[in-house]
Amino acid sequence: MLIALGRNLEVRNPILAATIYPLNVEAKLQHAIQILSTRDSENSEVLVNKNLQALIPYNSGDARLYSLLGESSMRLGNDIAGVENFNHALVLAKTEIHAAQWAAQRAFASKNYDEALKHLDSLFRRWPSQIGLNVPIISEIMSNPDGYVAFLTQIEKMPPWRSPLLSLLSSYNLSSKILAAQLLQDLANGPTPPKSAETARLLLGLFQEKKYDLAYTTFLLTLSTSERDLSGHVFNGNFKKSATNRYFDWAVRQQPGVLITLPVEKDGLSLEFASTPVTRIGLQQFLKLTPGVYRIELDVSALKAVMPKSLFWSLTCIDTKGPIVQLDVPEGDYKSRSVSVEFRVPANCPLQTLALQTQALVESWNNRYSGRVVFHRMRISKVKT
Repeated sequence: MLIALGRNLEVRNPILAATIYPLNVEAKLQHAIQILSTRDSENSEVLVNKNLQALIPYNSGDARLYSLLGESSMRLGNDIAGVENFNHALVLAKTEIHAAQWAAQRAFASKNYDEALKHLDSLFRRWPSQIGLNVPIISEIMSNPDGYVAFLTQIEKMPPWRSPLLSLLSSYNLSSKILAAQLLQDLANGPTPPKSAETARLLLGLFQEKKYDLAYTTFLLTLSTSERDLSGHVFNGNFKKSATNRYFDWAVRQQPGVLITLPVEKDGLSLEFASTPVTRIGLQQFLKLTPGVYRIELDVSALKAVMPKSLFWSLTCIDTKGPIVQLDVPEGDYKSRSVSVEFRVPANCPLQTLALQTQALVESWNNRYSGRVVFHRMRISKVKT
């Protein structure tokens, strides 16, 4: 019964657990971790080192014991013993969390990037929670030309921690986002190109920094072979492929009262209204148009389309929110009707939002949308002036 009680207390109160059952190695290890984590006095660290040494005959195969001995020895200035204990911990278990972290940092400090990445790979596979803590180290490794090549080689092998790490790099700081952009561009030319979700997270991070040029370049250079044919001022303007929700591609969010289907039939974008009010459509794309005069053209069909608060495409500047142009979609029954309008992009508008909208601000059952609208093609071309 005393053993069971000691086991129950070994994490919450390791001192009491060890008192109840003196051979409770787990309790003594937890006590050592607590002292080393709080950086108690040197006397306490000396005592911890002695207590850990005393545990060796009872638990010589526990890698955690040697890892803690390595840490306490280092703090007491005995670097030789510290290195020996950390190395022995890795012999017993290469994924021992503290020893693997120490080995990675030691290799990184000596600019042995291949060795550092080997230990980080083991650490991340066993302890995914450690990925975020090591983003600064990864960023530093990528900042060095040799380290960058080593990291690119490693991540091309598609380790299980690749996407989580890329996501964290995409949200860490500006320098890490810039490095991640270069990484995705290089991955696009290799055997394991970036997934749409990996690119989408980075583009979001670059947008937060207002690095629109880099975001657009990264989007273009990470397109798959089949996607490159969809490029233009409007990406996938023929509505041939599903939306990926990457910036500069269509983003679709289903909203009440309307069903969006992309693509529909051979190609096209379908909106089916449910005879209810519609305040939001949930369809947009970011564009990168340089200053100048353009024409937007739209091929559209409708079947019994009733849109009391109108339906229109709007183009606005992303930073100033200033409107550029509005293109109305006609109601009624018709097939393959072409509508177009010219517009000018001002000089202070580095990025634009193209969105499908209604004029409805509040839901009113007096303004019910019904019928179906199908967009066949959208094209923006520059007008010679």
